[in-house]
Amino acid sequence: MTNYQRDIKSLAMVMVTVAVLLPVRALAQDESKLLQDEKLNTFTIDAELMTRSELRIKVYNMLGECPYSMRNKRVEFSPINEVAHAIVMLATTPRQCCVFHPYNIHTQFLGDVLMGLHTVGEGIKFVEQEDFEKAMEEAKSDPAKANQMASLLAYQDMAHGQKTTDVTRDNDYTTQVLYRLGFAWSPTSWDYVERMLTAIGGLGFFDM
Repeated sequence: MTNYQRDIKSLAMVMVTVAVLLPVRALAQDESKLLQDEKLNTFTIDAELMTRSELRIKVYNMLGECPYSMRNKRVEFSPINEVAHAIVMLATTPRQCCVFHPYNIHTQFLGDVLMGLHTVGEGIKFVEQEDFEKAMEEAKSDPAKANQMASLLAYQDMAHGQKTTDVTRDNDYTTQVLYRLGFAWSPTSWDYVERMLTAIGGLGFFDM
């Protein structure tokens, strides 16, 4: 991670911390809020920060291929400034409203995002699952590639060889609350995705 990445990450975490602590500080202990957002991106108007989605994108870019089965998977990007805004507003809700999932409701197809990789490299091709698994196995024998795949492989190892599936998420309740508080998530534009790929590419994210 470069100094610039660390600075962006630190600033992002400060924003969330302030967003949580300022409104919650005035709440009684039994009025705490539980807010879950598994991944955050930095400002809508600035460079983007790596999330789990970008980890997968990095591996697919390195291998130069992705299984067809992943092409229609949906990915979402939650700008940190909007998440902070949503947290501040959710902290003002009645104490009976205590569990929220503040993340962007707008998504992009993973396949479309991956097709944009030609802006930072040679792009990728889509292959059958068995061909992708073969490429993964071959990459494990390359120390540099294996190191880049370490985090993704760690997630796979947690399943102990068993087939896994994503847990269905639903933040409609949180979204409806935010609507009534006057907040709505910004659509994830293709310009945003391209800037994200260009930004993390410029930071050496896709370098071997």
